[in-house]
Order: sequence, then structure tokens, then C-alpha cells
Amino acid sequence: MITLVFNNKALHCPSSTPIYQYEKNIDNINCIIPMEYNGQNLNNAEVLLFYKNSLGKGSFIRLDKSDTPYDSTKNLYVCKVETKLTAVAGDLTLWLKIIDDEQDISFETTETTIKILPSKTIPKDKIIESYSYLDQKLIEMKQICNAAIMAKKEATEQANIVRQLVRQIIGGENTKCKRFK
Repeated sequence: MITLVFNNKALHCPSSTPIYQYEKNIDNINCIIPMEYNGQNLNNAEVLLFYKNSLGKGSFIRLDKSDTPYDSTKNLYVCKVETKLTAVAGDLTLWLKIIDDEQDISFETTETTIKILPSKTIPKDKIIESYSYLDQKLIEMKQICNAAIMAKKEATEQANIVRQLVRQIIGGENTKCKRFK
């Protein structure tokens, strides 16, 4: 589990379990966010976790607000550690963007860094060499299929986020966008 704490727009990582390259859906990222910041109520704010790996590539993940507050003054936001976070060993830079459209609030935190440790597995090419030709082709096909499924899932998530933002911008959740011809 990775714990991130927001304090005066600074993001700190006071505790983290070891996270290895390619891990997914086993550990959580817990973000502790105050219910109020500079007199603004953040209870209905949307919290996005932005990340950038050691190759300079990154994106963001929308965090889910826990049904139970962390304590009487702080909310808990969580997400699973996903493969897109652990794809590259090395430093992973994290920061939060907090948005509340109803109050017209948007701000970012400072960055914090966690280490993604190299995978301790035997290189896949060495394992695959011991398989028959057909087994190797089946493994390759499954990897391609899994990559396509993940790409579709990520594209759908990003499209849904954009769709929601467009609806908010043009004035309502029920407004339909017209296609341009």
C-alpha cells in the first residue's frame, strides 16, 4: 500500500510497500485529503492522480472517494496500483489535481516520488525459449489480445472522462453533443 498525504498543497509519501515492475491490482494507493482547504469545502471535489515514469511518459487516474472518511477532518481517496503505473522500473513522480466545478475550484499539489523496483522474474524470452513453437505463438497471441483489451479499456475510460467534461462545459449532464459533418 502507498499512502499519499496532502498538506498545504504539498504531497508527501510517508509510507510505501515495495512496488515491483508489472504489478497490478494487488496494492492500493490511499490519498488522504482534507475536507476543507483555505476555507473551501473539498467534500465533493474530484481528485485526479497524475503520474510520470522515469521515461517521461504518464497520464492520470481518477481516484475513488471512500465511503468512510479517514477521520473527522480528512477524506480518503483510493485506487488500485495498475500496470500503467508499474510498467517502467525507476522513479514514479506523482501529484494530485483537485477539481470542484460547482465551486469553480481547480488546483494541483507538489510532486512526490516513489520507486518502482525492477521485476525479479526470469526474463520472459528465456522462459519462452523452452516452449514449443505452437506454445510460443499462443503466448504471443494472448499477449497481443490482452494488450488490445487494456488499450480499449484505457481509451474508453479516457473517452468517458472527456465526455463528462464536455457535458459539464456545455451546460448539463443530459445535453447531447451534435456531431459535426
